[in-house]
Amino acid sequence: MSDLNALFLAVGTYCRREVITCSPTDRLVDAAGLMLRHNISSLVVCEQGDSIGILTDRDLRNKVAALGLNPSELLVKEVMNVPLITIGEDEFLFEALHLLSRHRIHRLVVTDRSGRLTGIITDSDILRIQNRSPEQLIREIEQADSVKTLTALHQRVQDLVGHLIGSTEWNRNSYERLWRLSAHFRGNCKDASGWDSGTEF
Repeated sequence: MSDLNALFLAVGTYCRREVITCSPTDRLVDAAGLMLRHNISSLVVCEQGDSIGILTDRDLRNKVAALGLNPSELLVKEVMNVPLITIGEDEFLFEALHLLSRHRIHRLVVTDRSGRLTGIITDSDILRIQNRSPEQLIREIEQADSVKTLTALHQRVQDLVGHLIGSTEWNRNSYERLWRLSAHFRGNCKDASGWDSGTEF
């Protein structure tokens, strides 16, 4: 696996399954209130069970507030983004990143093989997943300058071990990645404190 190994994971494994929706004929103020109550930045717009668009907080700012429009006089369908950009839950994360970059958006609606809404994934979600990769942890361990920082990283190493063991990619490559993490962690513990932490992996 390369440094981009995390991007070869399936979108459906990491997307958010709880998606809040609204109707295209809902009042915009009601949709905005729904976003506020759920502390979210977007709503998937559905009609007769089909996902047809998305409404984001950016739409509220750029298409309504910035133009001095009265949101109480608008419907969701007048502001929402169409066509809806989607990705299949079996597709890879790198394909999701490509779509996000190509369309200059921050979130994708995730669908199953029949095109039914099953989740949503954002660029921030993918960034967090990348930060779980062994290579990212190695970089952070190398840059750590205190035992306190290394202690926090130790927990992340343990979480990664659990992730790799539960992955279908658990093979010789996984062992090698864990060995590299172990070597970096133990070496940096000595550098930071002058003693071996005795941590075992």
